[in-house]
Amino acid sequence: MKIAGCDIVIVETIGAGQDQTAVWMIADMTGLILTPDIGEDQVYKSGIMQVADFYVINKTDIMPALPLEKFLNEMLDKKMDFSNKSKPRPFIINTNTVNENCLGIQKLAGKILEYGRNL
Repeated sequence: MKIAGCDIVIVETIGAGQDQTAVWMIADMTGLILTPDIGEDQVYKSGIMQVADFYVINKTDIMPALPLEKFLNEMLDKKMDFSNKSKPRPFIINTNTVNENCLGIQKLAGKILEYGRNL
């Protein structure tokens, strides 16, 4: 993609299971998009939880994201070691695509660019 002149390329994988984590080897950053109604057991099954640089809780216009956001923060604090400081702690952002200006998507894009500069 760099040869083609693309500065930013977004790659979407077909899933987020334990066998879908190889994308981190070709990507500068990886993200996981979740919906507020995903069960905690599904989150734990997902191998990409360990390689994601950021988490997006989408569809927050439909249901509150607070329980999932709290769970993700607790998981990040307890299960992952960010003490080596070689990489910033993954961020969590809430979005929805309902409003006509797509402010959630713009906020996400800005956060990704900001986070990427710190890598």
